[in-house]
Amino acid sequence: MVMQYSLIALGIALALPGLAAEEINMVDSATAALVSDDLRTLVVDPTTDHVLEPMLPYHLQGVLDSTTRNTVHTLGMIGLYNDATTLDSIVATLEETFAERSPILQSGGLTLTRDLTGLGFWEIHESTPGTYRFDLTDPIVTSASSYGVNHLVVIQPYALWDQLTAGYTADSDNDHLYNGGDFFVLKENTGPGVASDLSRYRSFLQALQAEYANIQYYEIGNEIDNAATGYGAAPLNYATLVASTRTALGDDVQLLNGGTTDINYTYWNSFFDAGGGDDIDVFNVHYNNEKTTVQSSFAQFEMILDNYN
Repeated sequence: MVMQYSLIALGIALALPGLAAEEINMVDSATAALVSDDLRTLVVDPTTDHVLEPMLPYHLQGVLDSTTRNTVHTLGMIGLYNDATTLDSIVATLEETFAERSPILQSGGLTLTRDLTGLGFWEIHESTPGTYRFDLTDPIVTSASSYGVNHLVVIQPYALWDQLTAGYTADSDNDHLYNGGDFFVLKENTGPGVASDLSRYRSFLQALQAEYANIQYYEIGNEIDNAATGYGAAPLNYATLVASTRTALGDDVQLLNGGTTDINYTYWNSFFDAGGGDDIDVFNVHYNNEKTTVQSSFAQFEMILDNYN
């Protein structure tokens, strides 16, 4: 008897009771066939110390445990920067974790990484207007660069003081984002809403670029057409944000839209109508349900992209 298995990602052979006499023939799915040879031959000890989150090895929300994230959320970034003991402890945790993860990325031939709470989060760098801090992100860049790993920076255009200035109020539907989630660095569960002070936003990006001049790839928000981002019902505001980002970072970097969450064609038509496509180099699509609608959705997005050249 020959059993055939289609693998979604990397091949894993399992020894199951009762199957010892069977011949197991492992074959790739179309997606798995795209996995690089470096990854196929990579040997990683199957322990929690050596497991990397897919695409997010430097993602602070994934690196720090829930107790630490709750501490940061309670303190806020201003409070954290004023608490040297807690800050030093977190930095030491980051350095230790990245010292394990960066060599694994290099061994697997992975030269580009992405995070959601980290390099591009406005609040992390400018919790006080006009004062820039890189305490939590220097360990990322220092470790990654030592092993030839570059970054796709996800710009999270949220600073608490900017959100409060805009008058955004708390929305309990978004509490999961703040209470240990991707936005745990924002002390108050306010909004999120669209960036208010775009002049200060551009200054933040210029400071970030000056600090990490070798970074060439930026994604503007994450799944930005989702309601929880503050831009989900505001494609025109998002087009303005993208234009401000281009103005700040210049033409020598590659800009991606915050990946579409599925098939929100109306949103992206409005974005392109507002000229948003003039300022992005790559159109970014996210699929979170094993690409169940990928064929029809890609065809539709290709029509939209063709329509706007």
